Amino acid sequence: QKMNRESSPMEEDDEEDEEEEELEDQNEEEDDDESEEEEMDEEFEQGDDGEGGRFTLAHDSELAKAIARSKGSSSSKKSSLEQIKKHRVVKKLVMDVPEMDDIWQDLAPRKTKRRTRRRRRKRMEGRGIMPSEIADILGEANTLFAFSDLGAAREKLLEVIRLWPSSPDAYHTLGLIHEEEGDAKRALECFIIAAHLTGKDNHLWRRLADMSREQENYQQAIYCLNRAIKNCMDPEYLWEKASLLSMIGQPRKAIECLNTMLRKVPESEKEHRFNACKELARLYHQIEDTSAAIQTLDNWLEQRAPGGKANLSDLTDSDLDVINMLAECHIAAKDAAQGLRLLEAVVRCNAGLVLPIDIVVKHGVCLALMRRHTSAYAVLQPLFQQPVSVFPDLFLDTAEALRQAAAGAVEQAGP
Repeated sequence: QKMNRESSPMEEDDEEDEEEEELEDQNEEEDDDESEEEEMDEEFEQGDDGEGGRFTLAHDSELAKAIARSKGSSSSKKSSLEQIKKHRVVKKLVMDVPEMDDIWQDLAPRKTKRRTRRRRRKRMEGRGIMPSEIADILGEANTLFAFSDLGAAREKLLEVIRLWPSSPDAYHTLGLIHEEEGDAKRALECFIIAAHLTGKDNHLWRRLADMSREQENYQQAIYCLNRAIKNCMDPEYLWEKASLLSMIGQPRKAIECLNTMLRKVPESEKEHRFNACKELARLYHQIEDTSAAIQTLDNWLEQRAPGGKANLSDLTDSDLDVINMLAECHIAAKDAAQGLRLLEAVVRCNAGLVLPIDIVVKHGVCLALMRRHTSAYAVLQPLFQQPVSVFPDLFLDTAEALRQAAAGAVEQAGP
């Protein structure tokens, strides 16, 4: 018994340490919750995800006021410390009685079980298990909405949000009410909050991206697509995101997105790969990176058929578009010789095929820049037979090529 009495202070210290650790864990959880709320608040206010996406909430809306009212103060850490101090005093009084030593040891397991149950209950609350009384209010709100009593349903939903802000169903139904009332902007705000609370629902985020695009809120559409892409790296999502980034004047980010898309799309899906390569080349040309555009289109021609660029027969409309863009890039890079080799290979492999007028003109321009004027004039005859008003851009390209060829010939001849 003496040994037990001597060892009891050590056990007491250990249990006191456990209680302190538990309180610290509780305080850390509260700090984490507060920091998460601050991060969410900052994200709602700023709305910039660093990847071209942005969304904002109307802070003067009734939804924002309900969210603000729901942020009650957490339990006071000072009161928790006072309760533990009182528990320690009672515990010391009990431990000073030798006969209570064995009784305390018998009570310890029950104490641990109670603590385990308490922690389990906290975890369940963290998982979003709504109390029954709040669930009843939400059910009443849904019933009122089903019977088109929108005003009463809104009041019930705002009450649910005040009591249980992490309920995605409340925000979603509130968004449906705004849709019924014709307020698409506020409806979208509610749906976005519901999507945040729902978790990894990439189809919902894609729908919200479409809704944002319909409202011409392109940065918010990008934000929603970013959320969907984090859940599922779908090439279709990447294509839509690249299109929006290009639309708002961010070609470099659009290029990154399309390169990621090409790594995800299998080679068997040629149409998707062609569209990505074509858009990539256009964006590279837009940022004046002609060499990257040429490399992208060359890669497409190498992958289009087993023979690659050595087999340019049986060309599809997509192939002809790529060839036209590649020839234009060679001309822009002042490499008419490379463009001429490409176009002569196309003519040679497709004897008897009437090529589009754009490719015919590119062929004649390359010949003119290489100072093969007789051949250039013969190739350009189909253009000369057309009215200038029908193809003004092609006539301008031809005139510029002839001017450059004449200037080069004069410079070479010297004074």
